[in-house]
Amino acid sequence: MSPCRGRDEGRKAMPKGPNEFEYNRDLFLTSAQREALKKEYPLIWFALGQPNSAFSDVDDAAKREKRNFRYFGYAAVGLGTLALILASVEPTLIAPAVEAERLPEIAATGLAIFAALAGLGGVFIGWAGMGTAERKRRWLHNRLLAERMRQWQWQHFVGTFESLAAATHDEDAQKAYVTRRAADFRAFHSGYAAQIGARLNQILGQGETAMGRIWIEPTWLANAKRAQAVLEALPGDALREEILRAYRNERITGQIDYVVYQLGPGKFSTHPVTQLKLLHGLGRIIVVAIIALHVAVIMGVLLHIEELKSPGLYVFTLSLALCALALRVIEDGFRPVEQIARLKSYLGVLESAREKFDAPGATVADKVAAMQALEEGAAQEMVEFVEATDKARFVM
Repeated sequence: MSPCRGRDEGRKAMPKGPNEFEYNRDLFLTSAQREALKKEYPLIWFALGQPNSAFSDVDDAAKREKRNFRYFGYAAVGLGTLALILASVEPTLIAPAVEAERLPEIAATGLAIFAALAGLGGVFIGWAGMGTAERKRRWLHNRLLAERMRQWQWQHFVGTFESLAAATHDEDAQKAYVTRRAADFRAFHSGYAAQIGARLNQILGQGETAMGRIWIEPTWLANAKRAQAVLEALPGDALREEILRAYRNERITGQIDYVVYQLGPGKFSTHPVTQLKLLHGLGRIIVVAIIALHVAVIMGVLLHIEELKSPGLYVFTLSLALCALALRVIEDGFRPVEQIARLKSYLGVLESAREKFDAPGATVADKVAAMQALEEGAAQEMVEFVEATDKARFVM
C-alpha cells in the first residue's frame, strides 16, 4: 500500500443524516477535528490544526447572501408570472363577468391594480436589480474571500515545507511557526478583505488578469517549485511521508469527497444535478399538459364542444406557458448546467492529482507536481464559479 494512502479515500465525509455532508473538514475548525489531526499526523499537526476563526463568519455571510439573492429572485419570478397571468385573466374572464353583472366593476379595477403592482414589483426586483444585484455582489464577495482563505491554508502548507520541517522536533520552533502563520494570515485577511471589490473585478475581467495571482504569496510559489529538493533532503522517511500523506488525504481526497457529493442528489438549494432534474422534469410535465390542452381546444372546435372552447381553457393554457417560462428564468438564476460542467472539470483535476500520488513507483517529484497542479486547479475552479454566478439572473 502506498505510504500516502493512510486512511484510504481520505477521511470519508461523516454523514449526519440522509444526504448530509460535513463541510469544511479540510480547515479543521472544530476541536474534535484538531484532536484527530494530532493522532493522525503527530509530526506536523501544528502546521494544519490552527483554525482560521474568521472563515466561519465569512462562510456564514456568503450562505446568507446566497439565500437572500435567491429568495428575491423567486419573488421577482413569482410576481412577474402572476402579473402576466392576471393580465390574461382580466379581459377574458373578469371583464365579461363584470359586463354581465356577475361581478362588481370594482373587481376588475382591483385586479388590474394588483396585476400592475405585481408587474412593477417583478420589474424592480428583476430588471432593476432591487434586492438581487447587491445581494449577489455581497454573496460573491464573501464566497471569494472564504475560498481564498481555504487556498491560503493549503498554499501556505505547500509553500513552507522548509520551516515546517525545521519545527517538527522543537516545541519552541513549533510555537514560533504557529505565531508567524497566524500573523501572516491576519495580514492577508485584512488586506484582501479591504480590497475584495477590486479582487472580484479582476476575476470578472474588469482589471488585471484573473489568474495572474493564483499563488497568494509569490514566495510560496518559489518554495513550491523547490519543494521536491526540500522533501528529498529530509532525514529519514517518516516526516516526508507524513507531509505527503496529509496533503493527499486532507486536501486532495477532501476536495474529491466534496465535489462527488455536490454532483450527486441532494437539496434543491445546493445540488445542481437536483436543480436540473427538477426544473427539467417540471418543464416536461408542463409541455405535455400544454399539448394536451391544445389538442382539447382543437377537438372542441372540430366537434363543437362548447366546454372545450371556453375562455377559461385559453387562460389556463397561457398560464401553463407562463409557468414554463418562469422555470426557465429560475434555471437562469441557478445555472445548473454550467455548475455541473465546472464541478466535473475540477473533479478531473483532483482525480488526476490523486492518481499521481497513488501510482506505483510515484516519486516525490510526481507528488509535488500534483500539489502545484491542484492548487492552480482550485484557483481556476474558483474563477469559473465566480464568472458563472455573476451571470445568474432572475429576469423574465
